[in-house]
Amino acid sequence: MGVVQNGMMLVVVLSSVAVAQTWTATHSTVTVESAPSVAIEIPTSPASILEPSWMIEVLYRGANQHLWDMVDTDLLTAGDYSNPVTLMNGTDSLAWKGKVVVFYAGTNGHLFIASKDQFQPLQAFNQPVDTGYGPLLSSPVVATLDNKEVDVFYRGGNSHLWQMHFKDLTHWSAPEDLNATIQSRPSVITMRDQVNKTGYQALYIGPNGHLWKSYYPSDLKKRIWWSGGEDLGGEVLTGGPISINLPTAAGGPTDRGIETFYLTDSTKGTDRLRFSTWVGYDDKGQTDSWSAPQAVTIPGANFTGDLGAAIFNVTGPLIYYRDGVSHFAKAMWHAPTPPPRPPQITTFSAAPDNGYVNKGTPVTLSWTVSGCSAPCSVAIQGFIGIGFMQPIYNAGNLGVSGSVKTTPSQTTTNTQYVLTAKGENGTSTKKLLTTLAPSGTSACSSCSTYYFKLTSDSPTAAPACFTQAMPAANEPAAQQLVTTENPGYTVTSTDYNGFLNGCN
Repeated sequence: MGVVQNGMMLVVVLSSVAVAQTWTATHSTVTVESAPSVAIEIPTSPASILEPSWMIEVLYRGANQHLWDMVDTDLLTAGDYSNPVTLMNGTDSLAWKGKVVVFYAGTNGHLFIASKDQFQPLQAFNQPVDTGYGPLLSSPVVATLDNKEVDVFYRGGNSHLWQMHFKDLTHWSAPEDLNATIQSRPSVITMRDQVNKTGYQALYIGPNGHLWKSYYPSDLKKRIWWSGGEDLGGEVLTGGPISINLPTAAGGPTDRGIETFYLTDSTKGTDRLRFSTWVGYDDKGQTDSWSAPQAVTIPGANFTGDLGAAIFNVTGPLIYYRDGVSHFAKAMWHAPTPPPRPPQITTFSAAPDNGYVNKGTPVTLSWTVSGCSAPCSVAIQGFIGIGFMQPIYNAGNLGVSGSVKTTPSQTTTNTQYVLTAKGENGTSTKKLLTTLAPSGTSACSSCSTYYFKLTSDSPTAAPACFTQAMPAANEPAAQQLVTTENPGYTVTSTDYNGFLNGCN
């Protein structure tokens, strides 16, 4: 499937779908008797990818064997043309030089072309032109290297891959046998070769039923022959492939990667779809390999026969196909929903002097938290010791913004406070270090650590409850220090577990 508008090839840059696959299938009641093709019609100055002004026409063989046309919308409706065109199998189509052009095999097996004006979904095609060449044993496939001329590929009467070259809709070359044995309609897509020239990769079912490739590294000023076929291995295919271009890295050059979708002989129902990814040449001509087949699970997809076409919309790859009851269907990949952003601790500070105070001087800890989804909890803990492992302060049930006062009373020089904000969208923490000024330090020989719970009935107290550890020669002395440093709070003794959980 080629998409060309006003001399521009549509190449949409996205990452591989190999990671975090999320697919859905949509089925219609529109009867299709062939794999559908698409033509994307783009205004002269497109503003964004697949914006509403773009038109996607889906073309296929209908129940009466005529060419049918449908504008792809959520309604999935169809309309037959007043000038019927009879098809032997499916089509390929593209928007090219102001026209929607359809290539197909007629009832005599020859390659036919028909066209009409763009953005006219109910307009009849012109009188079809019989190129006189054939027979075609598959639907034709359209591709272009320079956006000015078109190549058409198909499975010929000897089951080889064949190519025709179109300069316009009235001048074309005789078919050329590319000497690759194929068992399906081919998929042909552009790629960059070792010397940064645009070429083709052709993917098809090979003689042993595997996915095979041939390539054409093209210098547009000099003809270069196609390569021989190469077996890419994997499972036996039961449906011909379709392909889309990918970059090899974000922001990297296009046509450096290809993703190819195809059906296998798997009996797992919705597990029949596979894809392989080609990692193209980098700027130094290095790396040329295909990945092993990877399974895609699409609940209710109900695939049958060849896949139709693959494009990108704004969310990811979109596959058009004929389902198991001969209805038009789409399978769409959706990028996984990104995890919610955790709460943001926008400020966490200590005053005065960034927490550089004398022993016994209160430190005010202030904070603000944003984006904390309810239920949201904010807590502060203080630690001292090697690695700050010994907790000395614990205040929970704080608001998303506010301040608390605490008095460093330990003989250890550094005290670290940790603010934790936890909501439905995750947890964030931020650390803050306060330091006792050297003149304020003092020794406490033979001290033990005692634990206390502090509560206040005042509606303005912040926090209303916290726990504190205090080293002292004995518990009464420790309780007296805590009470003196925290006026307005009721101080009760607790143990270490009570210190950790006293206000929960």
